[in-house]
Amino acid sequence: MKSTLGAVIAVGVALALGPGVAPSAIAPSRCGVSQVRHVPHIGWMVVGDGPVSLGLVGGQRRARISIAQSVRDKQGWRAQKTPWLVRRAYRGPVTVTARRIDGPGQVRLAKVYGQHLRRLAFARDNVSPPTHGFYLLPSGALFRSTGCYAFDVSGRHYFERLIVRVVA
Repeated sequence: MKSTLGAVIAVGVALALGPGVAPSAIAPSRCGVSQVRHVPHIGWMVVGDGPVSLGLVGGQRRARISIAQSVRDKQGWRAQKTPWLVRRAYRGPVTVTARRIDGPGQVRLAKVYGQHLRRLAFARDNVSPPTHGFYLLPSGALFRSTGCYAFDVSGRHYFERLIVRVVA
């Protein structure tokens, strides 16, 4: 029974990750998170190497989103800020979707308080003025459980999957 459950989880993870990513990349007991880098001239830790990166808040130095200080809303979701930093050179649209990849669990996204979206879409001209070479796209992510989550970020000629651990 245990080996059957492991095989089912491995197949589910492979389907969630998409082609080219081995099921062993994410295991139920281990979350193979994306690399974090420091952007010194703005002082942020970010996840992602492409033109769009996830900014980490709350002093996180690993690919983690903490919902420890978050209070559940009326629908049972706990939220955290998930700002997106876009390099000034990239002027295309940005789309973000997310899902839990290590087990059952839901995630929603928001541009403003009270939203529970399955997809974020930012138009090319819907950005703040650049600061130190980056545009900021403010947003939040809402979770019902901790675990390993994939954020799929796409735009014109661009796609990147960012893996983060959500902790409480």
